[in-house]
Order: sequence, then structure tokens, then C-alpha cells
Amino acid sequence: MSNKKYLLREINNDFDKEKNYEKIIKKINKKNNIVFFKYAIPVIIFLLLIIPFFLSNKKMYVTDNSEKNDLIKINDKTDSWLVLNVSKTSSGLYDINIPYFEFTKDIRIPNDFDNKDYKEMFYNDKNTRDQNDNVYYKFHFFNTKNERYILIAFSEVKDNINMLKEEKNDKVSFINNKELFIYKSGNKYLTSFEYNDLFFYIETTSISEKELVDLLESIIK
Repeated sequence: MSNKKYLLREINNDFDKEKNYEKIIKKINKKNNIVFFKYAIPVIIFLLLIIPFFLSNKKMYVTDNSEKNDLIKINDKTDSWLVLNVSKTSSGLYDINIPYFEFTKDIRIPNDFDNKDYKEMFYNDKNTRDQNDNVYYKFHFFNTKNERYILIAFSEVKDNINMLKEEKNDKVSFINNKELFIYKSGNKYLTSFEYNDLFFYIETTSISEKELVDLLESIIK
């Protein structure tokens, strides 16, 4: 009898297939479990570390937004209020020689505005051109493809600017701790305020509330 046949006979006669099968399966499962835990444990540790951080950041982000939104109160007004409170015409003389003002270097304008702007200087009395008390300025920014538009008018003298008069129930907003009133009529936002010894009147058309806040924050530091 050849060795091969002898070995097969002994295996068939003496080898407990069911018992040894169970042993082999247990060893395989044990090995698989070791491999699983080898990779699963680091993954679990990583998740335990990253999930609280993610939840913390998410909560912080929501809190920041809610706090910021709580500081902005928009007062809705009718078209008739707009007509009564906003000057449609300007008197004076036009001049392109605008002196430098510090706040102008950081004005934040929406990205889609196509760099089309112009500046005006007005004198309330042509005979007093050299007196600062009679001077006010208008900066215009716009997108030439649509009606999105921003007007920033300012002066060192309050009477030269169209300062909006708040009403009894108007809600106050805060921009970098500065109190001001923001109004909305149709697609326009309007506000006026004093800051750094200048009086501002700002009027926008078809920009978002966020774009308005960004603009105001770039002026009011």
C-alpha cells in the first residue's frame, strides 16, 4: 500500500471530522475577531475624539449666528414712509476732488458689483465753497447689469445729511456695539447714524441683509 493510500485510510478511520472542523472554525473566527478589533478600536477612539469637537463647533456656529441675528432688528416701512423721509433731490455743486477719509479704504462692497462707482461733493451754497460746514459727500456703488446699488452719503455736519428720524416703536440694532436704526421699504434698506465725527446716510437697493451688515461692519469698527 502506498503511503498516500495509507494516510487517507488513517485519516478516514481516526480523524474526527466534526470535532476538528469545529476547532478550525473557532480558530478562524478568533483570528477574524482579532483583525476586526485591531482596526475597530482605533476607529472608535478616533470617532470618540472627533464627534464632541464637531458637535461643539456646530453649536458654537449656531450660537454665533443667533447672537448676531439678535443684534440686527429690521424696521419694515411703507412706501409712503419712504417718500416722506428720503430726499429725492440734492442741491449744490458737483466736484470730483474728494478729500481722503479713513473709513473709505475698507468699505465692503458685494463681489458682483462691477467696480462701477462715482463720488460727488456738494456745496449747499456756491459762495461758501471753502467752508467745511457746507460740504457733504456721496459715494455710489452699483452693478451695471441690474439694480443692485449702494449709496453712502456723509458729512461733518448733521444738517447736511438726510438723518432718518426714528419712531416710538422702532427697534434698535447693534453693529460692533454701535446703536442704529435699520429700515426696510420694498427692496431698499436705509439707515443713518453718527460715527467718528461724521454723519452717515446709507441707502441700498436689492442687496441682502447679510450684505448690508457686512457693509456697516466695514464702516463701524
